[in-house]
Amino acid sequence: MDFSFYIFGQQFETHPGMLGADTSMNGMPNVLDYTLGHINASSSILPNISAFPDYSDETTLVKNDSELPNINLLNHLIDMFFDYYFQLGRMFDKSPTELKLSLHVPPTHPDRPHPALLHAICGAASIYSDQIPPTRLPFRGRTPTQQIFPLDSFDMPNSFGERHCRLAFKRIHEGGGSMRFHVELVQALAVLSATYRRLAKYGMAYATMIEGMRFATLLHLNVGPGFEGFSDDYIPSVRAPIARSPRQEEARRNTFWMCYVTERLYARLPAHAMCVDDCDVSQALPLRGDLFEEGVEAIPPAGRQYAHSPNVLFNHPLELTDSFVLFVKSAILISRVTTFNRRFLKLNNLGVSGMSSKKLSSPEALSPSGSMNEDSLSSRRRRERQSDAREVGEFLKLENDVESFLRSFPANLQEPIAQDGAVDWTLLNAYLAAYYAKMLLHEPHADYTLNDCDSDAYDFECRSARNVLDAVDDAYHLLRSMTESVSDVTLSDPFCSTILFKCSTIFLEILHKSTQPPATEENITARPRLRKTWEKLDFMRETLRRIGVRLPQSETLGRLLDELLRRLTDPDRRSSRTSV
Repeated sequence: MDFSFYIFGQQFETHPGMLGADTSMNGMPNVLDYTLGHINASSSILPNISAFPDYSDETTLVKNDSELPNINLLNHLIDMFFDYYFQLGRMFDKSPTELKLSLHVPPTHPDRPHPALLHAICGAASIYSDQIPPTRLPFRGRTPTQQIFPLDSFDMPNSFGERHCRLAFKRIHEGGGSMRFHVELVQALAVLSATYRRLAKYGMAYATMIEGMRFATLLHLNVGPGFEGFSDDYIPSVRAPIARSPRQEEARRNTFWMCYVTERLYARLPAHAMCVDDCDVSQALPLRGDLFEEGVEAIPPAGRQYAHSPNVLFNHPLELTDSFVLFVKSAILISRVTTFNRRFLKLNNLGVSGMSSKKLSSPEALSPSGSMNEDSLSSRRRRERQSDAREVGEFLKLENDVESFLRSFPANLQEPIAQDGAVDWTLLNAYLAAYYAKMLLHEPHADYTLNDCDSDAYDFECRSARNVLDAVDDAYHLLRSMTESVSDVTLSDPFCSTILFKCSTIFLEILHKSTQPPATEENITARPRLRKTWEKLDFMRETLRRIGVRLPQSETLGRLLDELLRRLTDPDRRSSRTSV
């Protein structure tokens, strides 16, 4: 199903298949296809927004924007936003109290928040507020005999969160497609992307994520002071004005880093190319949270760490490091792994230092015209090429970086879950992202065929498969500790759901490689090695279902996982793999 969206006033059209949706199999509809179809089931990106009950009244704050909630509800939603979107909260130079007070200044005052930002906050906070009816997915309440995602269930009224997300999108692009270039609009897009992802509206999540990143680079938020290019390649009216305070300057810097982290963590999932190359990022890393709250320039630029600083992934000065900084660094690590995976074959063919492999550049692998011959396109040759990648210097360096990153964390930032059960969600995400980087590095080269002898010391003969399983096991133990520590698992960070699903697909691949159809639970659990895999997979499915009580994202991933498991047990199965 096609849909259109606007980026800087220009209309683009796409369809679910362009967003990484898996194809249907054995005549069964694909869950992600239908989810994306639900996102854009209407004929316009901004459908009728009057279906949901009106929460505004005569005390509305913005006279020309009657769709905003009344003052009491809006204040409540602002508090909820800062309570549950603590990473996004670092984008703002105002505290929750200051933001609520700024609602009462005249509309032309520079401290008055942009309406798009307020609508985005309303949509985001509504997910966690008990004063707002929750957003329900179209398959809520279907019977087991019904077809997955019946089309007639798409005719549903917009929820409060969906309504305000669409209003925010409208406010960003109002004015005939033109856009007011403003940092607050980047912040609104970042909030929208996070909200749409929680609501399982992946098409809009990626569209707003990409637009926010592009917008941030237009404002040169990716460039630190003193690192501007020689060419005057920006529009003067687009460049962000000089910050009015050190705290506002840091908030802008944090805004870029939130866009960067979001893109690096999630662009890999739909196979999107990254919007900004790491070579074009010269921004200083965020300040520690307490220094940011003080609002003073505590550390001069010369004493800051930058994205391009030597050994930035392993050097963590205490005066510059907190959970958020480590989270940003974990995204940089993922970015380096992704860049290697995308560019290896081309750079190897060019003979770039650190990327050369004798087998890949041998005359037998190339035809006289310099292109891959027919034999090299076979699966045997592809596996050979992938094995060779692990022998080049750049891969070995990345492998060492991935292994050393977590060990380099300061002593005070090595326990994301405290003994009293309190969870530092940002630090937890940094750990999960590091495990994710290890999976991404080794997964293309992994052979998940289990050893025939269950008494063997290793589950796999393949070294990459062992590394992937180590990372998955580390993530599993951390997520299990998290579920045992929190009183309400539905309040967990959405990145936990992403990693739960990623690990589950790897477990499914192991089961697929090691069983013959039809694969029943009894057949799988009969082998000790597979029994452990099945038990971990069952935990992750159950955890996704529990989180899905609140987050449609988790419920969607859980249902997609159930469909993949059904394929695994299908006698006519071809694969249980999904593109993540």
